Amino acid sequence: MVTFFNLVKSYPALTREWSQNNIDNKLSNQIKRLTTSLPLSETLKKDLITDLKNKLRLTKQKLKENEPEELVIKLSGDEVICKYQNQDDEDVKLELAIQLPADYPFSFITVNLRTKAGIDVKQERSWILKLSMLLNKSNESDILSAIKKWKELIDLEFAGIEACAICYSVVDSSGSKQKPNIHCKQCKHKFHAKCLYKWFQTSHN
Repeated sequence: MVTFFNLVKSYPALTREWSQNNIDNKLSNQIKRLTTSLPLSETLKKDLITDLKNKLRLTKQKLKENEPEELVIKLSGDEVICKYQNQDDEDVKLELAIQLPADYPFSFITVNLRTKAGIDVKQERSWILKLSMLLNKSNESDILSAIKKWKELIDLEFAGIEACAICYSVVDSSGSKQKPNIHCKQCKHKFHAKCLYKWFQTSHN
Protein backbone atom coordinates (compact mmCIF):
# COMPACT_ATOMS: atom_id res chain seq x y z
CA MET A 1 0.00 0.00 0.00
CA VAL A 2 2.94 2.35 0.72
CA THR A 3 4.25 1.77 -2.80
CA PHE A 4 0.82 2.47 -4.28
CA PHE A 5 0.52 5.66 -2.21
CA ASN A 6 3.92 6.90 -3.40
CA LEU A 7 3.09 6.15 -7.04
CA VAL A 8 -0.25 7.97 -6.84
CA LYS A 9 1.38 10.94 -5.10
CA SER A 10 4.24 11.16 -7.62
CA TYR A 11 2.13 10.65 -10.77
CA PRO A 12 -1.36 12.11 -10.21
CA ALA A 13 -2.11 12.75 -13.90
CA LEU A 14 -1.01 9.26 -14.96
CA THR A 15 -3.02 7.77 -12.07
CA ARG A 16 -6.13 9.62 -13.24
CA GLU A 17 -5.65 8.56 -16.87
CA TRP A 18 -5.05 4.94 -15.83
CA SER A 19 -8.16 4.78 -13.64
CA GLN A 20 -10.39 6.45 -16.25
CA ASN A 21 -9.14 4.91 -19.50
CA ASN A 22 -7.23 1.69 -18.83
CA ILE A 23 -9.42 -0.26 -16.40
CA ASP A 24 -13.14 -1.03 -16.30
CA ASN A 25 -15.56 1.15 -14.35
CA LYS A 26 -16.20 -1.46 -11.65
CA LEU A 27 -12.52 -1.76 -10.71
CA SER A 28 -12.03 1.99 -11.00
CA ASN A 29 -14.89 2.65 -8.57
CA GLN A 30 -13.56 0.02 -6.15
CA ILE A 31 -10.14 1.71 -6.13
CA LYS A 32 -11.74 5.14 -5.57
CA ARG A 33 -13.78 3.81 -2.63
CA LEU A 34 -10.70 2.15 -1.15
CA THR A 35 -8.51 5.24 -1.41
CA THR A 36 -11.27 7.44 0.01
CA SER A 37 -11.87 5.14 3.00
CA LEU A 38 -8.18 4.57 3.90
CA PRO A 39 -8.05 7.69 3.63
CA LEU A 40 -5.36 7.96 0.96
CA SER A 41 -7.05 10.79 -0.96
CA GLU A 42 -7.48 12.91 2.19
CA THR A 43 -3.79 12.48 3.05
CA LEU A 44 -2.73 13.46 -0.46
CA LYS A 45 -4.93 16.58 -0.34
CA LYS A 46 -3.55 17.57 3.05
CA ASP A 47 0.00 17.17 1.72
CA LEU A 48 -0.85 19.36 -1.28
CA ILE A 49 -2.41 22.08 0.88
CA THR A 50 0.47 22.01 3.39
CA ASP A 51 2.99 22.30 0.57
CA LEU A 52 1.03 25.23 -0.88
CA LYS A 53 0.87 26.98 2.51
CA ASN A 54 4.63 26.70 2.97
CA LYS A 55 5.36 28.01 -0.53
CA LEU A 56 2.93 30.91 -0.12
CA ARG A 57 4.64 31.82 3.16
CA LEU A 58 8.03 31.91 1.45
CA THR A 59 6.61 33.90 -1.47
CA LYS A 60 5.20 36.56 0.87
CA GLN A 61 8.56 36.86 2.63
CA LYS A 62 10.23 37.65 -0.70
CA LEU A 63 7.75 40.39 -1.63
CA LYS A 64 8.91 43.94 -1.08
CA GLU A 65 6.85 46.19 1.17
CA ASN A 66 3.96 47.87 -0.68
CA GLU A 67 4.80 45.88 -3.85
CA PRO A 68 1.58 45.46 -5.88
CA GLU A 69 0.34 41.89 -6.22
CA GLU A 70 -1.22 40.89 -9.53
CA LEU A 71 -1.89 37.43 -8.15
CA VAL A 72 -3.34 36.70 -4.71
CA ILE A 73 -3.80 33.11 -3.54
CA LYS A 74 -5.78 32.18 -0.43
CA LEU A 75 -6.86 28.90 1.15
CA SER A 76 -10.31 27.91 2.36
CA GLY A 77 -10.43 24.25 3.41
CA ASP A 78 -9.96 22.11 0.28
CA GLU A 79 -10.55 25.17 -1.87
CA VAL A 80 -7.84 27.45 -3.27
CA ILE A 81 -8.96 30.98 -4.13
CA CYS A 82 -6.99 32.64 -6.92
CA LYS A 83 -7.41 36.39 -7.59
CA TYR A 84 -5.82 37.97 -10.67
CA GLN A 85 -5.69 41.67 -11.50
CA ASN A 86 -3.72 43.03 -14.42
CA GLN A 87 -1.54 45.97 -13.36
CA ASP A 88 -1.68 47.56 -16.82
CA ASP A 89 -5.45 47.45 -16.90
CA GLU A 90 -7.06 47.81 -13.47
CA ASP A 91 -10.49 47.06 -14.94
CA VAL A 92 -9.44 43.46 -15.59
CA LYS A 93 -10.15 41.29 -12.54
CA LEU A 94 -10.79 37.59 -12.16
CA GLU A 95 -11.38 35.40 -9.12
CA LEU A 96 -11.34 31.62 -9.49
CA ALA A 97 -11.95 28.80 -7.04
CA ILE A 98 -9.84 25.64 -7.35
CA GLN A 99 -11.54 22.63 -5.76
CA LEU A 100 -9.76 19.38 -4.91
CA PRO A 101 -12.12 16.39 -5.38
CA ALA A 102 -12.90 13.97 -2.55
CA ASP A 103 -11.19 11.12 -4.43
CA TYR A 104 -8.12 13.10 -5.58
CA PRO A 105 -6.25 12.35 -7.82
CA PHE A 106 -8.72 9.97 -9.49
CA SER A 107 -11.13 12.76 -10.41
CA PHE A 108 -10.22 16.09 -11.95
CA ILE A 109 -9.40 19.22 -9.98
CA THR A 110 -12.16 21.66 -10.87
CA VAL A 111 -11.84 25.39 -11.55
CA ASN A 112 -14.91 27.59 -11.10
CA LEU A 113 -15.52 31.29 -11.66
CA ARG A 114 -16.37 33.37 -8.59
CA THR A 115 -16.21 36.94 -9.89
CA LYS A 116 -14.92 38.74 -12.98
CA ALA A 117 -14.66 42.23 -14.45
CA GLY A 118 -13.35 43.59 -17.73
CA ILE A 119 -13.23 40.26 -19.59
CA ASP A 120 -15.69 38.68 -22.01
CA VAL A 121 -17.13 35.16 -21.93
CA LYS A 122 -14.58 33.86 -24.46
CA GLN A 123 -11.64 35.05 -22.37
CA GLU A 124 -13.24 33.72 -19.20
CA ARG A 125 -13.68 30.23 -20.65
CA SER A 126 -10.20 30.25 -22.18
CA TRP A 127 -8.52 31.27 -18.94
CA ILE A 128 -10.44 28.74 -16.86
CA LEU A 129 -9.59 25.98 -19.35
CA LYS A 130 -5.89 26.90 -19.31
CA LEU A 131 -5.70 26.74 -15.52
CA SER A 132 -7.65 23.47 -15.45
CA MET A 133 -5.28 21.92 -18.01
CA LEU A 134 -2.20 23.04 -16.07
CA LEU A 135 -3.58 21.60 -12.83
CA ASN A 136 -4.74 18.28 -14.27
CA LYS A 137 -2.38 17.38 -17.11
CA SER A 138 0.92 17.69 -15.28
CA ASN A 139 2.42 15.09 -12.95
CA GLU A 140 3.96 17.87 -10.90
CA SER A 141 1.85 17.93 -7.72
CA ASP A 142 2.43 21.63 -7.29
CA ILE A 143 -0.62 23.91 -7.32
CA LEU A 144 1.44 27.08 -6.93
CA SER A 145 3.60 26.32 -9.98
CA ALA A 146 0.48 25.67 -12.07
CA ILE A 147 -1.11 28.95 -10.96
CA LYS A 148 2.10 30.93 -11.63
CA LYS A 149 2.40 29.34 -15.07
CA TRP A 150 -1.23 30.28 -15.73
CA LYS A 151 -0.51 33.89 -14.73
CA GLU A 152 2.45 33.99 -17.13
CA LEU A 153 0.16 32.86 -19.96
CA ILE A 154 -2.39 35.57 -19.14
CA ASP A 155 0.36 38.22 -19.00
CA LEU A 156 1.70 37.04 -22.37
CA GLU A 157 -1.80 37.28 -23.82
CA PHE A 158 -2.01 40.92 -22.71
CA ALA A 159 1.42 41.50 -24.29
CA GLY A 160 0.11 40.11 -27.59
CA ILE A 161 2.20 36.91 -27.42
CA GLU A 162 0.42 33.59 -27.92
CA ALA A 163 1.69 30.42 -26.28
CA CYS A 164 1.48 26.95 -27.83
CA ALA A 165 -2.04 25.58 -27.29
CA ILE A 166 -0.63 22.14 -26.43
CA CYS A 167 2.29 22.71 -24.04
CA TYR A 168 1.19 26.22 -22.95
CA SER A 169 4.73 27.57 -23.38
CA VAL A 170 6.05 30.24 -25.71
CA VAL A 171 9.48 28.69 -26.15
CA ASP A 172 9.81 25.04 -27.19
CA SER A 173 10.96 23.04 -24.15
CA SER A 174 13.04 20.65 -26.30
CA GLY A 175 15.92 23.12 -26.40
CA SER A 176 15.41 24.55 -29.88
CA LYS A 177 13.91 27.76 -28.38
CA GLN A 178 11.40 27.78 -31.23
CA LYS A 179 8.21 29.82 -30.80
CA PRO A 180 4.78 28.55 -31.93
CA ASN A 181 4.84 28.94 -35.72
CA ILE A 182 1.97 26.75 -36.95
CA HIS A 183 -1.37 28.52 -37.07
CA CYS A 184 -4.62 26.56 -37.22
CA LYS A 185 -7.21 28.31 -39.39
CA GLN A 186 -10.05 26.45 -37.69
CA CYS A 187 -9.34 26.97 -33.97
CA LYS A 188 -7.18 30.11 -34.48
CA HIS A 189 -4.47 28.84 -32.09
CA LYS A 190 -0.73 28.49 -32.65
CA PHE A 191 1.40 25.39 -32.04
CA HIS A 192 4.99 24.25 -31.86
CA ALA A 193 5.72 21.84 -34.71
CA LYS A 194 7.10 19.22 -32.28
CA CYS A 195 4.10 19.52 -29.95
CA LEU A 196 1.69 19.10 -32.84
CA TYR A 197 3.60 16.08 -34.18
CA LYS A 198 3.63 14.45 -30.74
CA TRP A 199 -0.08 15.14 -30.30
CA PHE A 200 -0.89 13.50 -33.66
CA GLN A 201 1.25 10.48 -32.68
CA THR A 202 -0.48 9.96 -29.32
CA SER A 203 -4.04 11.07 -30.09
CA HIS A 204 -6.63 8.32 -30.56
CA ASN A 205 -9.00 10.65 -32.42
